[in-house]
Amino acid sequence: MRGLPLRGMVAMSVCSSAVLASTPMVPVYVRSGNGTLEVHQTSVRPGTGYAGVVTALEHGAMPHGGCSSANTVFDFGFFDGADSRYYMTSGFCVVGVEADATLVADATSTFQTELTTGQLRLVNVAIALRDEDADTEQTFFENHCTKEWNSFLPTVGCRSCAAPHHMDEASCTRHQVTTVSCASIFAQFGVPVYLKLDVEGAETGCFEALSKLAVRPSYLSVEATGAEYVDAISRLGYPFFKLVRQDRLASLDGKSTSGPFGDAAEDCRSGPAWRSFAAVRRDMIRASRVAFDSSDPCPGGVLGIDQSGNGAMWYDVHAKAFA
Repeated sequence: MRGLPLRGMVAMSVCSSAVLASTPMVPVYVRSGNGTLEVHQTSVRPGTGYAGVVTALEHGAMPHGGCSSANTVFDFGFFDGADSRYYMTSGFCVVGVEADATLVADATSTFQTELTTGQLRLVNVAIALRDEDADTEQTFFENHCTKEWNSFLPTVGCRSCAAPHHMDEASCTRHQVTTVSCASIFAQFGVPVYLKLDVEGAETGCFEALSKLAVRPSYLSVEATGAEYVDAISRLGYPFFKLVRQDRLASLDGKSTSGPFGDAAEDCRSGPAWRSFAAVRRDMIRASRVAFDSSDPCPGGVLGIDQSGNGAMWYDVHAKAFA
């Protein structure tokens, strides 16, 4: 979970001439008073022109035939949009879910073209850890070091800046936020071909929502610090797995992306080949228990949600629904 829901937005009716208006507007989905999602037209953050929007409308930035379940990716944990940009340049539509209002405001500028054409639909909500917590106020921990660690879990949201990033209550600020269920996103936008989950502990609410779907995403990935999430994905019926090292996708300034998904994702041991649940679970358990060793293809040193480990490594677990 990345941050705080956008509040105080004003709905406006916008016709096609708004593309050329002095204050460009883009659509952002927010939680309505009755707990459903509704579209608000939002002013683009100052400093970005709208020539790119006109170009996109004239030359067609959307995938051929428009957006459908077959070409849509859900990016839960939109953050700075780096993953979404990769998916869109690869020809996908994206539904980006982000709780932090400041990151959403940045995105209205950075992704003005994609928001206007509809290739990107941005949802500014906080996902509940459980369905029963939806539409209630919950304590949210905003991290002082990086927005990537904002979370409903204090062991994540209150991580200290210095390695090994153990919990420090001075490293976070508490807020009360109203949540939505992960199921409400599926109800609004359907089932994507790929679901990326990186919401700092709120993945459990999405596992619950997925368990109730008759049809599930063909591909799924989740940031994992132990075997619990691997087990949860297996219970959803996914038979094929990869354990992807995220340290190899980090830039020199410490920022990281989720990287390629599906058959293009690189398992730490088998490369592009998919592995069994048992094999990936075994490596995930081991990585959460042993120290980091640079010579190990799947090294340990993972900082768990419960604060176990030393924080040198982190992984995404990828899953595939069919052979």
